[in-house]
Amino acid sequence: MAQRIFHHYTLQFSRVSFSYDGSSPVFSDVSFSLGPGWSGVVGANGSGKSTLLALAARILQPNSGTVSGPSDRFVCAQPTEKAPDRIEDFFNAFDERSIDLMRRLELEFEWLYRWQTLSDGERKRVQIAVALWLAPDLLALDEPTNHIDADAKDLVLDAIARYDGIGLLVSHDREFLDSVCARCVFLRAGTATVRPGGITAGLEQAGREKIAAERALDDARRRTASLESETVNRREIARSQQRRRSKAGLAIKDHDARFKRNLARYTGKDGTGGKLLRQLDGRLAAAHAELDTKEAEAAAARSGDPSGVSLSGTTSRADSIFRLGAGEILIGDRVVRCPELSVSRRDRVVLLGPNGSGKTTLIKRIAATLPEPKAETPFVRGTVVFLPQELDAAERRSVRAWLDSLPNADRAVVFSGVHRLGSDPERLLESPFPSPGEARKTIIASAELVNSTMLVLDEPTNHLDLPSIILLEAALAAFEGAVLFTSHDERFVETVAAGGARWILEPTPDGSVLTVL
Repeated sequence: MAQRIFHHYTLQFSRVSFSYDGSSPVFSDVSFSLGPGWSGVVGANGSGKSTLLALAARILQPNSGTVSGPSDRFVCAQPTEKAPDRIEDFFNAFDERSIDLMRRLELEFEWLYRWQTLSDGERKRVQIAVALWLAPDLLALDEPTNHIDADAKDLVLDAIARYDGIGLLVSHDREFLDSVCARCVFLRAGTATVRPGGITAGLEQAGREKIAAERALDDARRRTASLESETVNRREIARSQQRRRSKAGLAIKDHDARFKRNLARYTGKDGTGGKLLRQLDGRLAAAHAELDTKEAEAAAARSGDPSGVSLSGTTSRADSIFRLGAGEILIGDRVVRCPELSVSRRDRVVLLGPNGSGKTTLIKRIAATLPEPKAETPFVRGTVVFLPQELDAAERRSVRAWLDSLPNADRAVVFSGVHRLGSDPERLLESPFPSPGEARKTIIASAELVNSTMLVLDEPTNHLDLPSIILLEAALAAFEGAVLFTSHDERFVETVAAGGARWILEPTPDGSVLTVL
């Protein structure tokens, strides 16, 4: 494919502050610069990732400061409901670049006429293809790997790796960020920090910065404590010298004693304590100022750090928590053929397969073998917590209604879990419809409250930010019960299902076959 020659622009944020009307600042006095190549944009939900893309693309204007960079820019938003602008131009171009992109991303010409019937993954590939065909000097991608399987992700990665302009990439996929990004912009508490390398290198650097900040704080505390102790001693010496220099208490006719004290004042013999004390006061004031600075730096380095969410659960007394006999499951006119399946006690099982192979259908069939949920806890089936791939408005409303029905002590347990998964529990109370991410975190956090023996999770990382995903990994690794889940996140799979079983769905001409490894 013929490569476009990109100008060597730089994207520059200079002391940028921004807030939406009537809300807290998203950014405060942010400055950084980015050159050509892909830069990951990383942060918790609400940290301003999409806002940063909009500022970079001049869709939004900062309240103060400046954003400078190329005028030729394009944003691929996260939603795919609407076909991208210029889609017809792309499919009808038949030039070298469009033909190459259609081949690399495995697009079909007829997709132009059936956008509404395309899967989310197919729509995302078309959206990215149009953007790359336009070849803007600045390209921003917001979660390009959402709802796409591993094979499609590889296609997207291959395509965007050839882009030579200034690329901004918002993603919670660590493998993707590590593969394509030359640097990452970490957003936290209204600030932006650029670190070299992908997300793994950036997190390691952030860890080193945190350790260095804590050590510097400890050193500042020790110096300040030492100076405070020395100041106390010097102050006592100064008081003692002052008493020796004072004539108070001397008899008026005790001329010899009065002469000695006058001589001490004249020679300054007993004044050194006061001079040293004044010097120490100055050093102590400087030490306190340094301590304040180091405390602020350490607080910034650790702010937002996840403290982990406890999901202790319980180990089932039964050998098998569920068993599904061998058979066939219908998906429309297609068939999923399965051997006998079971999950026991502390098993870790991941269900893998390409999009459309029947993973969600099989997960739902397994859920149907479990006890019926109670009306007040629709996501709890006996001692099993079931998290579907997506939650509609009615299901999210039921999550909020369940929270409202809990005693205060139980609600505090769930709120604590939601907070430690990176969301503000107060936001759950602001609307009868929690956001998809907040509702999913609430369901996951409920496992501790209901003493769950098993978690059945269909794409649990959907709608979660990267810090929350890392927390969830650790929580599931420590969970006492069994875990059955699906995920396209390779690193999440490797961490949670380490040493566990893999159920792999392989497509066939009329459906899929499940193999247990």
